[in-house]
Amino acid sequence: MKRKIVKAERCFLKVSSQKAWGILRSWSLGCTKAYNFALTETLRVLEANRNGEKLGYPSYYMLNRFLTGFKADNPEMYGVPSHALQHAVKDLATAVSNYFIAKSEGDPDAKMPTHKPEHANHCVFLPACRFKIECDEGRWNLVLRHEGRPFRVRFFPNDDFNPDDVTSVRLTRPKVKVGKPVRCDAPLRAKKKWFVSLTHTYEKELDQEALPDLTVGIDRNAGLGNTIVVSNEDGEVQKRYVLPDSIDRLQDQIEKLQKKKDAIVEANGKNYKTRRVRALNMRIAKKHSKIANIRDDFINHVSKELSLMGRRLVLEDLDIKGMTKSAKGTEDKPGKNVKSKSELNRKILASGWGKLGDQVISKGWQEGADVYECPPEFTSQLCATPSCAKKGVMGIRCGKKFYCPECDVVRDADLNGSMNIARIGVDPRYRIKGQTRPTRRDKKKMEEAALQKEDS
Repeated sequence: MKRKIVKAERCFLKVSSQKAWGILRSWSLGCTKAYNFALTETLRVLEANRNGEKLGYPSYYMLNRFLTGFKADNPEMYGVPSHALQHAVKDLATAVSNYFIAKSEGDPDAKMPTHKPEHANHCVFLPACRFKIECDEGRWNLVLRHEGRPFRVRFFPNDDFNPDDVTSVRLTRPKVKVGKPVRCDAPLRAKKKWFVSLTHTYEKELDQEALPDLTVGIDRNAGLGNTIVVSNEDGEVQKRYVLPDSIDRLQDQIEKLQKKKDAIVEANGKNYKTRRVRALNMRIAKKHSKIANIRDDFINHVSKELSLMGRRLVLEDLDIKGMTKSAKGTEDKPGKNVKSKSELNRKILASGWGKLGDQVISKGWQEGADVYECPPEFTSQLCATPSCAKKGVMGIRCGKKFYCPECDVVRDADLNGSMNIARIGVDPRYRIKGQTRPTRRDKKKMEEAALQKEDS
């Protein structure tokens, strides 16, 4: 069985000359200008449609036609690669499309894209025809062209790097806060950091029979230590992953530091900022970055193990954005249990459900497993015993235990949920046919196609 694999590799880009740095910077600012221009044209077309003119939907192809006139009016844009400008416009068109999809679904948090600041850095996308990769005595160079003249920048890939698989690159620069004071001893090179993301696309021969012939259900839990419970339909494969305790210790340290900072600010006023307050902010930010690194490392290891557990991996199709909405309400209709809901939201977001799901889908695809996303309704309430599951018997959940009055079975509630996920999820409708999960638009098309088949 052959599968198309797409991987991205991020490397540090060593821009040694001032001229090369200036070229990359001009490309990035050119992409930002193209993005803002496309957004201005999109708003103009939408306003004209509201006033009765029939200009049509501002699609990527329409905006691309406007881009030709934009380049003619701005001579400084001639040195910027056309592919990079077109990709910036494509990013804007995708963002606008996602906004209208979210608005049609009734999402109150749907927001129209906004203009970027002129100094903002936009990624520079280049296809394979616009660059070359050379190796000179173990040194890898990216050869780019500006106004017909080539220039080289050095990058540092992994040891197993294969330049023949690279289909595109993205040149990115870290965000720099304008107006932020720079230390006198900070090296000038720190402000000139660039990174390159190399996209590898290749076909891989996979042996699905090497994986165990099992259907594995994965139940993600926010409470009780942010556990991930894994089992098959019969409950034979039982494994529980828990986030490291070091995250809780770091959270306690952050709370203590935050209390110290709040006490200083409360005593001296909101605008009071001294060296001590800035030092506390720095310590809090470092601990937050430590938590993120620990969680990412945990998710990487767990997703790799899960991808090798069986031929069929089943996740719940959770609406994490909807689950973590605030319960405050409005002045007319105030919310209930706001404090407990905010704590639950914090636990869900700290556990990294979305990132785990994305990595299980990606790594499962690369290992040859089929990944499914089943609807989450009633997975924790139905009894997972085969005789009760056919009848749809609802059980009683009390804390960590699940009791079924029909078959008189008591089992772990998370284990019962993972067994239901493994049983329900193996349906051709829920299979993900790719390395990434489908977008909302793709899901909508799939649902419409399924309804048409049922009607016919």
